[in-house]
Amino acid sequence: MIASLFSKTRPINYALVLIMLFSCFFVYQIRLSNEQFTTGDLLAKISVFVLLLLSFFLLNFISLKNALTQNDNYAILLFLVFIMLFPSVLNNLKIVLSNVFLLLALRRLISLKTLNFSKEKIFDASFWIFISAIFHFWSILYIILVFISIIFHSGKEYKNWLLPFISFLCVWVLYIATSLLMFDSYSINKAVFHVSFNFFDFKNELWVQS
Repeated sequence: MIASLFSKTRPINYALVLIMLFSCFFVYQIRLSNEQFTTGDLLAKISVFVLLLLSFFLLNFISLKNALTQNDNYAILLFLVFIMLFPSVLNNLKIVLSNVFLLLALRRLISLKTLNFSKEKIFDASFWIFISAIFHFWSILYIILVFISIIFHSGKEYKNWLLPFISFLCVWVLYIATSLLMFDSYSINKAVFHVSFNFFDFKNELWVQS
């Protein structure tokens, strides 16, 4: 039944996904609720939900625009399932924000197949990946996809191989400048960028509170 329902693009599919997403988000937030709920917490939770909605519509746009699926809505359905498998994402603003930037990067990489404005697309994709890595360090591994795309689509131009490094330099300069504006010169390490070897951020939490 689910397969037949999402086999085509229908308005009801979007409505069902949004209802299920809101339900999961609401139930999970109730599970985490405590008496010390502040206005900042509310704004953070609203931001997470808005970014999740943006991720869904962006993923659906990428899928349909580039014909990655046969004009169906399986992409957003699977995205919802993965979120339900790792509900801790629903309370992690940095992870959701990092995901949005990765989707923007993948959109530019997929569009490389047209071979139009390839240099701009390589730079943009690298830029978004490095921005994503600021919020979640291991997102930087997606830069491998950039070099793979260069090999398949525009590897003959040596300038294209330099673009990811130029993009990294631009992001690094912006990061340092933002850090200096937000913190004093001796507190740059307090900025959002953080390298961690903790692989348990996405532990499979139970929906039912013990």
